[in-house]
Amino acid sequence: MILRGEFSDILIPSVAEQMTTKGPMGKLFTLPNCGHAPYLNTPEQIGLLKKFLLEIFHQAS
Repeated sequence: MILRGEFSDILIPSVAEQMTTKGPMGKLFTLPNCGHAPYLNTPEQIGLLKKFLLEIFHQAS
């Protein structure tokens, strides 16, 4: 899981996309109105993480 802030000046979109191919189940989520280090403190961001982890759990079982 790659979390990228929409306005990140460090992790550019093309590199973030490439990162998703480096491991199993790679997914990119771009968080709106955030810079490079978005904090997981909004329901939307926490919801993305929860959904991703539940998908992994269900695929592993």
